[in-house]
Amino acid sequence: MLRFHTVVITADSNLKQAVRRLLPAIGASCDLLDSEAGLFDSAQRSGAPSTEAKPADLILFDARKRRPTAPLCAVPHEQAHVIYFVAEGALYDQLPLYEEDGTASLICLPPDGKLDESEVIASATKLLRKDPFGLHKYLPWGVTLYTMEVRSFAEKERALQVLSDYAVAAGCRGPLRERIQAVADELMMNALYRAPVDKSGGRLHQGLPVSELANLPPGEAIQVQYGCSGNDLGVAVRDGSGSLLRDNLLEHLNRTRTGATSESHKSGAGLGLVSVLRGSSRLIFNLSPGSSTEVIALLDREAPQASRFID
Repeated sequence: MLRFHTVVITADSNLKQAVRRLLPAIGASCDLLDSEAGLFDSAQRSGAPSTEAKPADLILFDARKRRPTAPLCAVPHEQAHVIYFVAEGALYDQLPLYEEDGTASLICLPPDGKLDESEVIASATKLLRKDPFGLHKYLPWGVTLYTMEVRSFAEKERALQVLSDYAVAAGCRGPLRERIQAVADELMMNALYRAPVDKSGGRLHQGLPVSELANLPPGEAIQVQYGCSGNDLGVAVRDGSGSLLRDNLLEHLNRTRTGATSESHKSGAGLGLVSVLRGSSRLIFNLSPGSSTEVIALLDREAPQASRFID
């Protein structure tokens, strides 16, 4: 009946129960542990070798007060994905967790530890069911989504105007509209001009200034999707190149942690992710190397200009 198995590691009883309540919604059973020390010896307590323990498909670790003392994705859990809960305001400091094998998401929890159930369900479901793409996963059911195809600089500019008009209709104030414009512009520039590669993997438009990019003929279409739940406005940009690799992504995320403000043109499709991260409330990366890259930015009209969620 429950297809997947999860392990929840936290000493916070309230968080344990909150996660336990919603795991059946994604078809998952769970083990509740106080620390990772029990991750590999749960089977030994029943008399079986630890290597025969039921493998976890997903591990949820509470890293608000400490990081794990040993790798979580080891036998028999080497195929597991890991979601870390971190303290609100500590996301940038905890970015090294995103470098670990198996890490899929960092989710900030507020001081009261209250769980945003929709965030956990969205992240866990896409991991367990291997269905990563789509803005609809991060907005409530029933929200109308709009889709545009963009092939050129001129079409990008028209798409930005459409987004601006939509933000006005959605009641977004001036500062939020400016953030939406900046984030969407950067995501579309990445997808249109920094993602495309030639057969040898070289960037097709490496080093070209914006003035020259603006005069290039239309290329392969990228998809821009957007919608608003009332509180969150989401923009998803997806290309057909799939040239953004996890190592590139980690490099650019770490620029935020180290305080870097300039970005090297050598890294191509990752350009601008620092500003996107700083301008979004939640940021989701769906990477399919050689096939497609989708970046989803969610902007909370009430939240400060800083990410609290990376997936």
